[in-house]
Amino acid sequence: MLRGNYQRERDAKDTDILEIQALIELLYLSGVLKSNRLNIEEIWTQNGTGVELFRLTMSQCRFRFLLDHLRFDDLVTRDERKQTDKLAAIRTVFDTVVGNVESAYTPFECLTIDKIKLEAFRGRCNFRQYIPSKPNKYGLKIFAMVDAKTFYTCNMEVYVGKQPESPFQASNSSTAVVQRLCQSIKGTCRNITVDNWFTSMELLNSLQSDFKLTLLGTVRKNKRELPPEFSNPLGRPLLSSMFAFRHNCTLVSYTPKKEKKRAGFIKYAF
Repeated sequence: MLRGNYQRERDAKDTDILEIQALIELLYLSGVLKSNRLNIEEIWTQNGTGVELFRLTMSQCRFRFLLDHLRFDDLVTRDERKQTDKLAAIRTVFDTVVGNVESAYTPFECLTIDKIKLEAFRGRCNFRQYIPSKPNKYGLKIFAMVDAKTFYTCNMEVYVGKQPESPFQASNSSTAVVQRLCQSIKGTCRNITVDNWFTSMELLNSLQSDFKLTLLGTVRKNKRELPPEFSNPLGRPLLSSMFAFRHNCTLVSYTPKKEKKRAGFIKYAF
């Protein structure tokens, strides 16, 4: 018991900027080494399967103590700021990270926008999502724009549902999400690839006229802008393709299996 009390008192000593930087670097290292899914005891184990650099940097108890007490937000004013921003608890640090990401990297010509993942979280949060098909069924949904060549995340946005009336209020439509994520590459003639939740003629036309970007994506067959021939694959030969053309896009429908098909808009570069 005395040893436990001594350990807690030693772990509660004041910290400094160097130690906090070391903590953040260890968190980065755990991701680089694919150790972020391991139990903390497994990382600090001394039987040869742990990561020696972690043990050399700080003790496991100190690491836990810092994580438990690390804060990026002023708790005194949080409730007031949450009246206008649901993401108030992490708004400052999240926007700082995204800003640094955008300024530190220039993406290649092709990017992808998608619901990147459901970040595991089971705490109290009114915009926590439940998606049973995901490995982590409960969590926070994040939209991200990623470089298709290097997989570098160029921009991110947390889905928080409907915001209160404030400067943080924004549309959650698929088109609006893509438009916000593409602000940093506006006018660069890059290509954006999306899935069928995002793809629409509205988005295609907006990226062309307002952003000078091109679009590639699959299309749900119930979209009103699809010709009837593309919505009904019955009677189509297997492995056949059907094309439709417009001044600024090409639509292709492919029949890989019986009564199934794939369609996608390909926005031409200009």
